Amino acid sequence: MLGVLKDADLAEEALQQTFIQLMEHGHTARTESMRPWIFKVAFNEAIALRRRAQTRAEAMRELALDPRLSHAIQATGDQVIGAEDLMIAQDAVARLPEAQREVVHLRFRESMTFAQISESLGIPLGTTLTRMRLALSKLREMLK
Repeated sequence: MLGVLKDADLAEEALQQTFIQLMEHGHTARTESMRPWIFKVAFNEAIALRRRAQTRAEAMRELALDPRLSHAIQATGDQVIGAEDLMIAQDAVARLPEAQREVVHLRFRESMTFAQISESLGIPLGTTLTRMRLALSKLREMLK
């Protein structure tokens, strides 16, 4: 689980969920297949936690890109993103090159699809996708 999650706390949470599944449904597995069953359940729990963490991170990025919400404090699980964190994220978006910032704005604040963005800007879809990929990469580096 640690190999999948790369976080000891999340791996421990996945382990706890695995034990819950074992207690609730372990009796349905055959004795000779108990070990593979436990590994499968553990792996599935780790993947589920990773997906939830990614979804939470995406939601935080979208929140950070919306200036109307910069005064808000968003609770996400045991993390709290304060106004200062939002301002840091918005500043990072503002430091992007204009072309990348425009694609990020249209995607997150206007909720446009990449095809709609391409059409709106009069650029190829591949260029739109490249600009978004570069923008997200730069934001990731700036916000580390």
